[in-house]
Amino acid sequence: MLGCRKFIVLIPVLAAVVSLVTVPAVSVAAPARVTVQRIFGADRYATSAAVARAAFATSATPIRKAVIANGTDFPDAAVGANLLSGYYGPGPVLLTRANAVPQPVVDVIKALHIPQFFVVGGTTVVDTSVEQRLQALGDVYATFRGSDRYATGARVAQSAFDAEANYPAELDGMRTAFLVSGIAATDGLAAAPLTYAVREGSVTPPRPESKFPLLLTQPDVLSVTTRDALRSITGGNRPIQQVVAIGGPGAVSDVVLSQVRALGLSARRISGVDRQATAVAVADFAIQTLGWNPTHVILVRGDDPADAASAAPYAGENRAPLLFTSSPDQLGTATADFLRAHAGAIQRIDVLGGPGAVSDAVIAQARAAAGG
Repeated sequence: MLGCRKFIVLIPVLAAVVSLVTVPAVSVAAPARVTVQRIFGADRYATSAAVARAAFATSATPIRKAVIANGTDFPDAAVGANLLSGYYGPGPVLLTRANAVPQPVVDVIKALHIPQFFVVGGTTVVDTSVEQRLQALGDVYATFRGSDRYATGARVAQSAFDAEANYPAELDGMRTAFLVSGIAATDGLAAAPLTYAVREGSVTPPRPESKFPLLLTQPDVLSVTTRDALRSITGGNRPIQQVVAIGGPGAVSDVVLSQVRALGLSARRISGVDRQATAVAVADFAIQTLGWNPTHVILVRGDDPADAASAAPYAGENRAPLLFTSSPDQLGTATADFLRAHAGAIQRIDVLGGPGAVSDAVIAQARAAAGG
């Protein structure tokens, strides 16, 4: 467990200009009015800051920590959500350049009075100059740098989940971890909100600080550091008993699931035919199994998911499923079908990213599919 002191884990080997824009809802003859809000900034870093403001600017709970991860290396941002909420309290995932903290991120750190930071990623993606800038803003509470993204993710999960901190949540009566491809970014980002949020809706709820660890693997072989993390993570002296792969066999192969089972663990997958359909499958799981409510959904660009990298805390705080577009100008079949299936329930759609990421035409398609 992380202590009250700073430490470093090493493994050998225009927020001020544009931050929050609301797209007016259009009143139509429908059973329920669907409100659409666009949250964005001038680039992915300003959008990251805008999402943090939307999530926490009015929070009654002080925001004590934030995860800082590279804005172009999404697996680190996805696993970083493990470190927030639950035991360590709520906080945002903020994106940085490799060698400089963007000004909108600096501004939101100051605005939210965030005193401590988790830095996630090796020196090639978050170098020491970023740490130095963060030290001037507060305190780098812990730095997680592995020999690769799999090692970094393993160390994050091992530190975030133990007998005194977050407990791995139960699914089917078994302590469960999620396993995602370290290559296919969207699957991990779709699952990240479920690794941030406290689980709801179970028949026998676990303790309040329990949630699902998220680990990365190579598509065709279970990464050694991930294997070791699955063996070592415990909660209340109960180890991981089940692994749920997010994504199809092209993302996490059947060979990897066989290697998981060889560890004595149960293994299954949540997936769809493509990244959109997998995100929908994760959303269905959140609604049907965890008690999330489809009245509020979040929509982000799927073919370049930079804006999704900061979405986990916002989606988790709101228990709002995260969905992907097909492209900036196409909503996509799987997402449209999900919105139609819940058209009687959806009241609000939050779009993360500007018109270049999710066009106004796609917003109109989404609103129409949702019945509003």
